[in-house]
Amino acid sequence: MYIQITRGAMFPRTHHFPEEPVTPTIYLSASSFTPYTELHQTGTNAITFADQRWSQCHIKSVNLLPNVLAKQKAREAGVNNVVMIRNGLVTESANTNIFGVMDGVLYTHPDDETILSGVTRLAVFELADELGIEVRREAIREEELPKLEELFFTGTTTDLLPVVELDGNPVGVGIPGPVCRALQEAYYRKMQRECTGNLQKDYQSDLQSDLQTDPQGTLPGNDSFQSE
Repeated sequence: MYIQITRGAMFPRTHHFPEEPVTPTIYLSASSFTPYTELHQTGTNAITFADQRWSQCHIKSVNLLPNVLAKQKAREAGVNNVVMIRNGLVTESANTNIFGVMDGVLYTHPDDETILSGVTRLAVFELADELGIEVRREAIREEELPKLEELFFTGTTTDLLPVVELDGNPVGVGIPGPVCRALQEAYYRKMQRECTGNLQKDYQSDLQSDLQTDPQGTLPGNDSFQSE
């Protein structure tokens, strides 16, 4: 379900705040959605792209033309999404947050006006802490992209989506990595227990061992959750 509420229209149209109350415009739509189950297992691809958005990206608004143009550029390039670069730093994609892994440490852009921090991103912070994965809210530099062991997108409909190819080159060894896979598994179990009311965290020790016993990132992923 998608809900969009805007301030409402005033006539004649001006660009200042209305002096009298106006009726908000409310748009709501509902449709079926199929999770990206296959891509969660195989990973996806992306290209780097200059971040041309405005300077208040932390505000959730409908000012999305640059995002649309970025996503179109990705489509024309035959890839799933973009990795936006601003002033030599990785910010986010056209519609998701971004995490990278270097030396087993999770990196993501700090919270400021250049990104919109999503709820899935916040869940990753929580789960990483539970799993003992170090997180640094430090922007990945453009020149560090070839050094990444892992890269993944996070979003409400994207969940945790591994990026295995960037600008035609493999990320890490070219398959979803163990850090992302462990976080994926933890994320789907978190969803499962919150939807069913089972709030126990008995999965924690198993997932911590995944990071040590599965260096090639071949965990079963979310099949068990999706099949229920």
